[in-house]
Amino acid sequence: MFRTSFALLVLAVPVAIGLPLVLERDHTTVVPDRQMITQSHRELSAVKVSLTDAAAAAARETGGVVESAQFALVGGQPVWKLSVWGAEKGWRCVVDAQSGAVAMTEFPPYTFPGDAVTGTWTTTASGLRYTDLKPGTGPVPKSPRSQVKVHYSGWLLDGTKFDSSLDRNDPATFPLNGVISGWTEGVGSMQVGAKRKLVIPYDLAYGERGRPPTIPARATLVFDVELLQIVSD
Repeated sequence: MFRTSFALLVLAVPVAIGLPLVLERDHTTVVPDRQMITQSHRELSAVKVSLTDAAAAAARETGGVVESAQFALVGGQPVWKLSVWGAEKGWRCVVDAQSGAVAMTEFPPYTFPGDAVTGTWTTTASGLRYTDLKPGTGPVPKSPRSQVKVHYSGWLLDGTKFDSSLDRNDPATFPLNGVISGWTEGVGSMQVGAKRKLVIPYDLAYGERGRPPTIPARATLVFDVELLQIVSD
């Protein structure tokens, strides 16, 4: 029996629950006392701009997609801190939770983890983006039912590597219709021998909830994938 990462074999089921609300204070390991609970309610009661409105404002200002959001107090004022990504650029946005004012800081020219990109990007209708790192010379899988063998590494946008068949020296074999939809689409158009970088938005990966603890909620994933063989069509 071959060994394959959990990160590929579970189909994502997006749940329309909106952006996750993450408070900076951690109550996951210790039950908060009454004073802490009261303070959290006071902080949230000062919010006049909802998370949905803050995300919409950040998206309008940048033209990107909000990837994560966090409530915080800055100088005693409630704000939403958002990470926004799009068009190979990234921004840190702070939205005043009372006035709705948006302050932005652009990341340096966006570079993705893994192999360096020298070619052009293709964006499909689904929102998947990819660029070919190495051309292939072999056939292309005939259908989503095709079974393929690949080597791959996967990262979060911050560069955290969460899985790699290369590190295990153990290629993965799977049917294309048995993995996240970003893989079904992205690997399904590759030639054998090709290597491709996939940038997969959360709705083509693990959706609103992610796959804790390895894949956060609404996580965009980056993969370098080499198609080694079409096992069966």
